[in-house]
Amino acid sequence: MKFPGFVALALVPVAIASAQPTDLDNEASALSIDSTSGAWRLSWWGTSGRTYFILHSETLMSWTFLPLIEQGSDAWLHYGFWLSPTPPRVFLRLRYTDQPSTDPYGDDFDGDGIPNGWEIEQGLDPFNPADAAHTSRGFTYLELYQQSLGGGVDPTTANVAGLIVFSP
Repeated sequence: MKFPGFVALALVPVAIASAQPTDLDNEASALSIDSTSGAWRLSWWGTSGRTYFILHSETLMSWTFLPLIEQGSDAWLHYGFWLSPTPPRVFLRLRYTDQPSTDPYGDDFDGDGIPNGWEIEQGLDPFNPADAAHTSRGFTYLELYQQSLGGGVDPTTANVAGLIVFSP
Protein backbone atom coordinates (compact mmCIF):
# COMPACT_ATOMS: atom_id res chain seq x y z
CA MET A 1 0.00 0.00 0.00
CA LYS A 2 1.34 3.41 -0.90
CA PHE A 3 1.24 6.10 1.75
CA PRO A 4 -0.64 9.28 0.93
CA GLY A 5 1.35 12.42 0.24
CA PHE A 6 0.98 15.81 1.86
CA VAL A 7 1.40 19.38 0.68
CA ALA A 8 0.98 22.20 3.20
CA LEU A 9 0.20 25.82 2.31
CA ALA A 10 -0.29 29.02 4.24
CA LEU A 11 -2.58 31.76 2.94
CA VAL A 12 -0.23 33.80 0.82
CA PRO A 13 -1.42 35.14 -2.54
CA VAL A 14 0.70 34.15 -5.55
CA ALA A 15 0.37 34.15 -9.32
CA ILE A 16 -0.89 30.99 -11.00
CA ALA A 17 0.54 29.61 -14.23
CA SER A 18 -1.67 28.07 -16.89
CA ALA A 19 0.67 25.47 -18.45
CA GLN A 20 2.02 22.23 -17.01
CA PRO A 21 4.69 23.10 -14.45
CA THR A 22 8.23 21.83 -14.90
CA ASP A 23 8.80 21.51 -11.15
CA LEU A 24 6.13 19.38 -9.45
CA ASP A 25 7.37 19.84 -5.88
CA ASN A 26 4.25 20.23 -3.73
CA GLU A 27 2.15 19.44 -6.81
CA ALA A 28 3.03 22.99 -7.97
CA SER A 29 0.30 24.20 -5.61
CA ALA A 30 -0.49 27.88 -5.32
CA LEU A 31 -2.99 30.04 -3.52
CA SER A 32 -4.45 33.23 -4.98
CA ILE A 33 -7.12 35.75 -4.09
CA ASP A 34 -9.40 37.67 -6.43
CA SER A 35 -9.06 41.31 -5.40
CA THR A 36 -12.57 42.13 -6.65
CA SER A 37 -14.64 39.32 -5.12
CA GLY A 38 -12.34 38.34 -2.23
CA ALA A 39 -12.59 34.69 -3.26
CA TRP A 40 -9.59 32.48 -2.58
CA ARG A 41 -8.49 29.84 -5.08
CA LEU A 42 -6.23 26.89 -4.41
CA SER A 43 -4.74 25.49 -7.61
CA TRP A 44 -2.46 22.52 -8.13
CA TRP A 45 -1.27 20.25 -10.89
CA GLY A 46 -3.44 17.12 -10.78
CA THR A 47 -1.17 14.25 -11.71
CA SER A 48 -3.00 11.50 -13.58
CA GLY A 49 -3.75 8.49 -11.36
CA ARG A 50 -3.78 10.49 -8.12
CA THR A 51 -6.80 11.30 -5.98
CA TYR A 52 -6.61 14.55 -3.99
CA PHE A 53 -8.15 15.70 -0.72
CA ILE A 54 -7.83 19.14 0.91
CA LEU A 55 -7.51 19.64 4.65
CA HIS A 56 -7.64 22.92 6.55
CA SER A 57 -6.53 24.09 9.97
CA GLU A 58 -6.30 27.31 11.95
CA THR A 59 -3.78 25.92 14.46
CA LEU A 60 -1.66 23.35 12.57
CA MET A 61 -2.65 20.95 15.38
CA SER A 62 -6.14 19.92 14.26
CA TRP A 63 -6.90 19.26 10.59
CA THR A 64 -10.31 18.82 8.94
CA PHE A 65 -11.09 17.52 5.45
CA LEU A 66 -12.90 19.93 3.15
CA PRO A 67 -15.86 18.45 1.22
CA LEU A 68 -13.91 17.83 -1.98
CA ILE A 69 -12.25 14.82 -3.59
CA GLU A 70 -10.61 15.42 -6.97
CA GLN A 71 -8.96 13.03 -9.40
CA GLY A 72 -5.88 14.15 -11.30
CA SER A 73 -5.86 14.08 -15.09
CA ASP A 74 -2.56 15.81 -15.91
CA ALA A 75 -4.26 19.21 -15.77
CA TRP A 76 -4.69 22.06 -13.30
CA LEU A 77 -7.23 21.49 -10.54
CA HIS A 78 -8.87 24.36 -8.63
CA TYR A 79 -10.83 24.80 -5.43
CA GLY A 80 -12.45 28.17 -4.78
CA PHE A 81 -13.73 29.38 -1.41
CA TRP A 82 -14.51 32.44 0.73
CA LEU A 83 -13.42 33.04 4.30
CA SER A 84 -16.04 34.94 6.24
CA PRO A 85 -15.23 36.14 8.73
CA THR A 86 -11.57 35.90 7.89
CA PRO A 87 -9.81 33.95 10.65
CA PRO A 88 -6.44 35.23 11.92
CA ARG A 89 -4.73 32.40 10.04
CA VAL A 90 -5.71 29.43 7.92
CA PHE A 91 -3.53 26.63 6.65
CA LEU A 92 -4.34 24.26 3.81
CA ARG A 93 -2.83 20.87 3.18
CA LEU A 94 -3.18 18.88 -0.01
CA ARG A 95 -3.28 15.12 0.58
CA TYR A 96 -3.22 12.54 -2.18
CA THR A 97 -3.11 8.83 -2.81
CA ASP A 98 -2.02 6.84 -5.82
CA GLN A 99 -4.64 4.14 -5.20
CA PRO A 100 -6.57 3.55 -8.44
CA SER A 101 -10.16 4.80 -8.31
CA THR A 102 -13.06 5.37 -10.66
CA ASP A 103 -15.34 6.57 -7.83
CA PRO A 104 -13.28 8.33 -5.13
CA TYR A 105 -16.39 9.29 -3.11
CA GLY A 106 -17.76 5.74 -3.12
CA ASP A 107 -14.42 3.93 -2.79
CA ASP A 108 -12.99 3.04 0.62
CA PHE A 109 -9.28 3.92 0.63
CA ASP A 110 -8.65 2.82 4.23
CA GLY A 111 -10.59 -0.47 3.97
CA ASP A 112 -12.80 0.16 7.02
CA GLY A 113 -16.09 -0.52 5.22
CA ILE A 114 -17.07 3.17 4.98
CA PRO A 115 -16.83 5.10 1.67
CA ASN A 116 -14.46 8.09 1.54
CA GLY A 117 -17.24 10.62 0.85
CA TRP A 118 -19.33 9.50 3.84
CA GLU A 119 -16.27 9.63 6.10
CA ILE A 120 -15.56 13.23 5.05
CA GLU A 121 -19.22 14.21 5.61
CA GLN A 122 -18.99 12.83 9.17
CA GLY A 123 -15.65 14.52 9.95
CA LEU A 124 -13.70 11.25 9.77
CA ASP A 125 -10.38 10.51 8.07
CA PRO A 126 -10.73 8.43 4.87
CA PHE A 127 -7.13 7.22 5.42
CA ASN A 128 -7.61 5.99 9.01
CA PRO A 129 -9.38 2.62 9.36
CA ALA A 130 -9.52 2.94 13.17
CA ASP A 131 -12.09 5.76 13.06
CA ALA A 132 -14.80 3.29 11.93
CA ALA A 133 -14.74 1.86 15.47
CA HIS A 134 -15.08 5.27 17.17
CA THR A 135 -18.46 5.85 18.70
CA SER A 136 -21.06 8.52 18.24
CA ARG A 137 -24.30 8.47 20.26
CA GLY A 138 -23.80 4.83 21.24
CA PHE A 139 -23.00 3.50 17.77
CA THR A 140 -19.73 2.96 15.92
CA TYR A 141 -19.36 4.99 12.74
CA LEU A 142 -19.37 1.73 10.79
CA GLU A 143 -22.77 0.88 12.32
CA LEU A 144 -24.06 4.36 11.54
CA TYR A 145 -22.93 4.03 7.92
CA GLN A 146 -24.40 0.55 7.57
CA GLN A 147 -27.73 1.76 8.95
CA SER A 148 -27.78 4.76 6.65
CA LEU A 149 -27.55 2.43 3.63
CA GLY A 150 -25.33 5.05 1.99
CA GLY A 151 -28.36 7.25 1.26
CA GLY A 152 -27.15 10.27 3.19
CA VAL A 153 -29.65 9.69 6.02
CA ASP A 154 -28.30 10.39 9.51
CA PRO A 155 -29.47 7.47 11.65
CA THR A 156 -28.87 9.47 14.82
CA THR A 157 -31.80 11.72 13.91
CA ALA A 158 -34.07 9.42 11.87
CA ASN A 159 -35.51 5.94 12.13
CA VAL A 160 -33.73 4.05 9.35
CA ALA A 161 -34.33 0.36 8.55
CA GLY A 162 -35.86 -0.38 11.97
CA LEU A 163 -33.16 1.38 13.97
CA ILE A 164 -34.58 2.92 17.13
CA VAL A 165 -32.91 6.23 17.82
CA PHE A 166 -32.93 8.36 20.93
CA SER A 167 -31.47 11.84 20.43
CA PRO A 168 -30.66 14.13 23.36
